[in-house]
Amino acid sequence: MQWMEFGDYQIQFDRGATGAAYKKVSVSTPEKCGCGPCLNWAMTRSLIIPVEFQELLHQFGIPLNGETEVFHNGKLASGLHSYGAWYHFVGKLLSSEREKPLTLEFGKFSVFFRSELDLLREEFKGQSVVQMDIHAEVPWLSNVPEENTVSEYLESLLLPDVPEMKSLSDAVEPKWFPELPDSK
Repeated sequence: MQWMEFGDYQIQFDRGATGAAYKKVSVSTPEKCGCGPCLNWAMTRSLIIPVEFQELLHQFGIPLNGETEVFHNGKLASGLHSYGAWYHFVGKLLSSEREKPLTLEFGKFSVFFRSELDLLREEFKGQSVVQMDIHAEVPWLSNVPEENTVSEYLESLLLPDVPEMKSLSDAVEPKWFPELPDSK
């Protein structure tokens, strides 16, 4: 095990065990999902992920395509797209976690570490694991059609099956909810 320090973070990690776990993963999450935002992330990750963060991934033994989850929050007024993602590596946080974790900044890319895990891959089960969460504001660079919001995606799934609905906002009008009896 090795360890490193970032501000208040003291992290112990096992680069070899992390790399061994990722070698067992056949397809990364964004490629498996296949939606527009995930494909945009997957096709352009080497361009949108800052070199300093790529080096950090490498130091932990995480491949560039090692995201456990990627999610698209939508297009921002700036024209950039807000994404979140997280990665896992074998290790543990030696310093105590705070209610508001310290965030490391790499330009428009922010990172924090935590011991609470989401969607842990089978390859990591039974080991001490740290989750590295990111938030990124990045351009849409792929040739995949750009999707602006999650609601547009939901509408594309919902509207073909419900011809009376013209938009997702129609779903929240009272006609879509059953009548509730008076509380009197």
